Amino acid sequence: MLKLYYQIQHLKILVEVPKKDETTAIIFIDRPLPSSGYLSEAIFKQEINIDELKSDLSQLLPKKLDDNVHEELTQLLVGLVGEHCGRFGRILPNDLMTYIAEQFLIIEAMHIASGFPLLTKKQKQTTFADTYNFILGILPPNLRVGHNYMNA
Repeated sequence: MLKLYYQIQHLKILVEVPKKDETTAIIFIDRPLPSSGYLSEAIFKQEINIDELKSDLSQLLPKKLDDNVHEELTQLLVGLVGEHCGRFGRILPNDLMTYIAEQFLIIEAMHIASGFPLLTKKQKQTTFADTYNFILGILPPNLRVGHNYMNA
């Protein structure tokens, strides 16, 4: 298990993800699933280089814990997606889903450290779809290669 510790003002958070090996972590993607059919029980996961994960998480980490923390989380995600698009000229669905899943790792760690209840699977899937669709909505069509809007 990979354990990453961060501090946001007074709050110490711990992000834990499984490791495949010494250089690769595995993150789970709580995206919406069909209510029936063979994909209804699917588990989506992404292997990611540990250094890349650490870099992404440090860029997605909010600086302040205040009433605007959710807005800051969104701005940080948009910034990371924009940086990705600038580097690669597009963002593929898998890349966007990975960034959102990384953001969820931070949100979950913040909830645990604050003593707040964790989001349910359904809440995660709904929030995931809302976030994914929001990002798609602000990206020019030429940057969103292979994307479709999600239903929660």
